[in-house]
Amino acid sequence: MRYILKNIKLFALKNTLVFILFLVSLFVSVTVLLAAYGIYTEYHEKADRDIQGTEGLYDLEGNKREESDIEYLLFQQGLDKYYERPMKFEECRGFFYDLGTIFGDKIDYIDFSCLPELIDIDELYRKSTGQTYVPYISVTSGYKDGELAVPDSFTTVYGGRYFTNEDYRIDAKVCIIGFEELQKHNHEYMDLTEENGTYYVTTNGVKYEVIGYHNPEAMAVTVTPGAAPGDCYVGESFDLKLKEVPTADEYRKFTELVSYYFADLISDVTKMPTANIDTQYFYNTNIWISVIIALAAAINLAVLYQYVLVSRRKTLAIFRLVGGTKNRIRRLYILETTLISSVMFVISAIIFNVAIKPFIIKVYPYIENLYTLKVYAIMFLIYMAVTVVILNIMIMRYVSKAPVNLMKEEN
Repeated sequence: MRYILKNIKLFALKNTLVFILFLVSLFVSVTVLLAAYGIYTEYHEKADRDIQGTEGLYDLEGNKREESDIEYLLFQQGLDKYYERPMKFEECRGFFYDLGTIFGDKIDYIDFSCLPELIDIDELYRKSTGQTYVPYISVTSGYKDGELAVPDSFTTVYGGRYFTNEDYRIDAKVCIIGFEELQKHNHEYMDLTEENGTYYVTTNGVKYEVIGYHNPEAMAVTVTPGAAPGDCYVGESFDLKLKEVPTADEYRKFTELVSYYFADLISDVTKMPTANIDTQYFYNTNIWISVIIALAAAINLAVLYQYVLVSRRKTLAIFRLVGGTKNRIRRLYILETTLISSVMFVISAIIFNVAIKPFIIKVYPYIENLYTLKVYAIMFLIYMAVTVVILNIMIMRYVSKAPVNLMKEEN
């Protein structure tokens, strides 16, 4: 420690201007790091508070759902009047494609349950809860890059494989089935056959090759929207799962689209939470500005420390000439810089908390109680980890040079 303190003293006395610039750069880097963290956290707080509605975000007990929850942003649109005015799937096939133009890659999956033949609702429930199942057609898709695609979730199979993006693109006549139930309750309109070791399902006059298997107890035959038979009947609801909260404008377009396709089948359009796009844009812009400034500060610090090493090259050469090993010199410089950085972080954090944070709170009020001792400790560990990694790389580059080359280098 005595040698480290002595080395810092020599650095401050012999390279005073560089030393001061180094301290200022450290202060700026710490301040920007702390401010960027506050703005980022503020965005999430503000985004949550600006969301109108709780559907899909909270469970029935009022607990907030995590994004990993299978019911996070899962909405069920009721088509409760479907038995009054039966709709064939061909009438709403375009809904899958049009929905993508509204939500785009925010869509996780869309899932329609369709019936091979028209069954009265009372008869359907009697069969579904009695001895005989009613196999149905599940029309499922995700959406990526402007096209129907494999969903991000809802893709579990117990055997075989799930659809590929190519299957969606070419409307492949392939399907995924609940094998045991379909085999047990085989119907004339859901015909399961085997040909040369490959299973096929024929329904509504369309023959599908079986490529995968659901839970054995499932009674669905899952197909892609483009390959679904046009004369099957749309069921009493469809599911839509999103990955992000839609904007108010997206929800408005959704209600118009649902009304366009299903006006005769619905009582109400399902409710969705909506985010204020202006608020999102404002905070996203602030986050990117903070990231850019933080990166600029980091680059500035790295360039400045490179100049520090160049300005102290003769000292480094002398260390090498008197027998200092590369690792020992590296550790000496790392410890020296770590000590300076640690002290400067504490000083910068105090100045930030006392003099800078009050001004930031005027623009970002939700961060007032954000900066706890724990947060400062975490920021310190992140800051020091990045500093040590970057400086290790730079210092090793210099200590690897021969002493004579260090003495010959120019500033």
